[in-house]
Amino acid sequence: MKSTIPTDIVKMLGVILIGTAVTVNSALANSDTLKSVDQPHPKNLANGMNNEILEKILQDNGKILEGSLGFWQVQYLDRVLTVVTDESHNRMRIMTAVVHKKDLKKAQTTELLEAQFDRALDVKYALYNDILWSAFVHPLKELTEHQVKDALSQVYYAAHNFGGSYRSTDLQFGNRED
Repeated sequence: MKSTIPTDIVKMLGVILIGTAVTVNSALANSDTLKSVDQPHPKNLANGMNNEILEKILQDNGKILEGSLGFWQVQYLDRVLTVVTDESHNRMRIMTAVVHKKDLKKAQTTELLEAQFDRALDVKYALYNDILWSAFVHPLKELTEHQVKDALSQVYYAAHNFGGSYRSTDLQFGNRED
């Protein structure tokens, strides 16, 4: 599934997945707050990752299609990834839709559960609202720029490799042969 997710589902996910009553509607309504790509990276991460720093990293590594601080849809290679944060609860997630539940075969379900042990390293496959997602979940403040870049890649590749190797990277644990 490479199309964008309907805005109403993404808005609902932004509220439910972060676990707070903060609405994503206000973030979408304030999309004029997006910063210019020409602005330099904030250099001081002494206070940890925040929405401004994360937004700049997203701009440098993909194309922001819509959103504002705390909620973005980012074109990353040939997929749209959704990034949602909640600074007050120190949470963030990067996710992309993989397949609708009705199209999920029993053998794929078993394989993706096994992949979560040895091939989908820092991401997880998660079923929500009848859609299988590839998702990276992490405390926001503790994130590094390297981890964000790696998370974007792993979310993308876990979705891309679904139905094949189910890998999020080239690394895997154990001696499994694909």
